[in-house]
Amino acid sequence: MSLSRTVPDRTAPRSVVYLCPGARCDVVPYTFYRHAGPDVILDVRHVDVAGYDPRHGDDLLQLAGRGLALDAGNVDAVVVGGSAFSFAFTWDELLLRAEQASSQAGVRVMTDMMVVVAQMRAAGASRVTIAHRLAGVADDSVRSFFVSAGFDCAGIVAWPQAMTSNLTDSLTAGAADAERLAADAVAFDATSDSIVLLGGTWWVGPAQSLVTTAGRRFFNNVLGVAEHFTGQQSDV
Repeated sequence: MSLSRTVPDRTAPRSVVYLCPGARCDVVPYTFYRHAGPDVILDVRHVDVAGYDPRHGDDLLQLAGRGLALDAGNVDAVVVGGSAFSFAFTWDELLLRAEQASSQAGVRVMTDMMVVVAQMRAAGASRVTIAHRLAGVADDSVRSFFVSAGFDCAGIVAWPQAMTSNLTDSLTAGAADAERLAADAVAFDATSDSIVLLGGTWWVGPAQSLVTTAGRRFFNNVLGVAEHFTGQQSDV
């Protein structure tokens, strides 16, 4: 597992380091800066990870904890992206690993799913439908994670990775796929009060609008991180 820097040094009152597993991470800064003010800088660092295997979650937290992602100065927090990597743990296990990594790094270390769960709790989410297109991620691990965090999981709507959009497609194509997947999740279970749409390689604005118009709460790991660090959501 290797780490590469893709954003030049910039000075700001607050800097959030985002560890991005995989080759594509353009939606993360796009989403972040639609919400962030000028006092927050997103510092994206790519991590070379072979596939969305939840077992890499511990490796990523250790990487953050050892301080390989950090420079001295104004780093406010380190966020481990890639929702799948949180599913290697139960909720309590994830909190413990993140606490250990934070102690090692000297700053807060969290995963994007820690942010999402905090936001779901603050919003009063109870029964949720999970929607994702994470190839190679077992539904059982996704369900176990949310149940361990205290939610009733109505079910999981999963699409294969090979859809209309893929990792080289435009934001527009990705947004269309996200909206279609969100529609399937809304239709899946009429008793769900919340939809969690996982994924950081597509723009989720239209999907969010569809879900909220249907009277459900909407959560997404990339959008959640952006909202968290701009003061729109509760602390993790």
